[in-house]
Amino acid sequence: MENRYRVIKGIPKGWETSAKVGEILTVAPWNGELTLMKDSKAVCDIDSKYANEYCEKIQ
Repeated sequence: MENRYRVIKGIPKGWETSAKVGEILTVAPWNGELTLMKDSKAVCDIDSKYANEYCEKIQ
């Protein structure tokens, strides 16, 4: 099963798109880095402040 994250605090400006509270993001490589993705658009790097403080990993 792929890694998934739930947005717990809105991300107003990501790399390619924003993310709202409750949305589910997946992990995929983007420009050589593991990135949280919404559909096929990059939101933030998996080790960024947005990923660590604005999202929670779904177990």
